[in-house]
Amino acid sequence: MNAGPATAAEGDAPRTLTVSMNALSASDLIVSLASSNTGKVTVPTTVTILAGQQSATFAASIVDNALRDGSQPATVTASAGGFQNAALDMTIQDNDADSYSFAVIEIGRAHV
Repeated sequence: MNAGPATAAEGDAPRTLTVSMNALSASDLIVSLASSNTGKVTVPTTVTILAGQQSATFAASIVDNALRDGSQPATVTASAGGFQNAALDMTIQDNDADSYSFAVIEIGRAHV
């Protein structure tokens, strides 16, 4: 499986990933796709490498949540009968900033 950068941030545009084989497909080949962390990356359930082709592309959507959960790993896997599985490890960086609040502390005046 080929991809652009293996690091993305919440809110990024979908990544275009490619599954490929080392020979032309004699018939349409359905490749099953999965994400190990659908809270960070979602992929379609399948992609088809058409007959006469060696590859197919699909979009991996980067999930933007409102949680401060830091960088998280996600592995996208591709599998098809009779072929070795392929995997792409990704790191999804959090885009939610830490926030702090402050309160005024009043100090009593000393009586002299």
